Amino acid sequence: MLKIFTKLIRATSVLLSIFFLLNSLFYLQPASAKELTAEGKATLEETISKGYSSKFCNAIGMGVSKKGAIKLSIVENSKPSFNPSLWLDLAFSGEEKFKELDQDRIVELAADKVIDQCGGAIGINDSNDIETFKFEFKSEAINQ
Repeated sequence: MLKIFTKLIRATSVLLSIFFLLNSLFYLQPASAKELTAEGKATLEETISKGYSSKFCNAIGMGVSKKGAIKLSIVENSKPSFNPSLWLDLAFSGEEKFKELDQDRIVELAADKVIDQCGGAIGINDSNDIETFKFEFKSEAINQ
């Protein structure tokens, strides 16, 4: 009887140990969809700026003027719902998360990406050209 009781206690303690181990390994802390970490903001800002730059460079590739490409990229990115790469974020958290982002940083990142991706196509050759383009891009973004 004592042997059976000892085996039962061991089996119970093994099962409880496994339960607590698995529970501590796989327990997920619920997070609010409205919380946006600094890393999450940076990732979203990168994604949005990439949308600006790809639309701008595509417009330049199709023969649209520089000013027209700036306006087109800004209009097409004026709402997150226009950017397919953001649809998953929109589905889970809604547009209020996007209001927390630093718009100046997004414009700066977008201008840098445009310069890297298609700066040669729009005649950006030196630091003066870079600053002029950034000023034009930012001015147009502010006016929209």
